[in-house]
Amino acid sequence: MKECLGSPLQPSTPLQHALKEPCKSVGLSLGLTMRELGESIRNMKRCQAKVLKLESIKLELNLLSTSHKLRGIANVESLAIANFLFLLMEIVDKVEVLAKEVEELGEVAGFQSK
Repeated sequence: MKECLGSPLQPSTPLQHALKEPCKSVGLSLGLTMRELGESIRNMKRCQAKVLKLESIKLELNLLSTSHKLRGIANVESLAIANFLFLLMEIVDKVEVLAKEVEELGEVAGFQSK
């Protein structure tokens, strides 16, 4: 992700501003989910797996990738944006797998319900 953000192939400033808030929202949601999963393991208490929240994030990213804001942009810009959105979706998928694993760990280890 760091290499993607540091690439010289960056979208135009107006397009970056249009994508900033939705991507920031996704990042914050992922961070909160990761924190809750960590606290679940540390406290040995089941958290309400954020699978539904992660599905919502995926939907938001899909809607963003097909947004009218992204239509009609130059090929280089569309490649940069597509790459970034793909990486975000990959991260969401990995966090989803992690959430399911923490859920299973809670069952096996007998974590208490919150």
